Amino acid sequence: MLSGAIAVPTISLGQLNFIAQVVSMFFLVSYALINYATFYESRTASPSFRPRFRRFSPWLSLAGFITCAGTILAIDIQSGIMAVFVFSAGRLMLLLAYLPMTPLVMADQEIDLEAAPDTEESAFRRAAKGSHP
Repeated sequence: MLSGAIAVPTISLGQLNFIAQVVSMFFLVSYALINYATFYESRTASPSFRPRFRRFSPWLSLAGFITCAGTILAIDIQSGIMAVFVFSAGRLMLLLAYLPMTPLVMADQEIDLEAAPDTEESAFRRAAKGSHP
């Protein structure tokens, strides 16, 4: 339905080349962000990032990011800026939607896990100790 709602007016206006540029920008921005994320995760030595490739190189990910950014600029600067703006706005909206759900903890504040609400972690700790509620 959504694809049809976008495709019919675009084709009827004859602006298919413009839509192709915009769609290409979104794919290139996605690839660029994935490449940058793998570069960033590997350089920060994040324990959650464990690539299974034998010949993984963070520098190849950085080269992919730079190549995508160069391709975006080579295709059309205005469409590229628009795609980056839309991705940034979407990311900001997701962050603002997620922020109220996370508890804020100050860096110097200690958390009492025994008084914490019943979460998976506290259930796991109770099960490991052998005590059940």
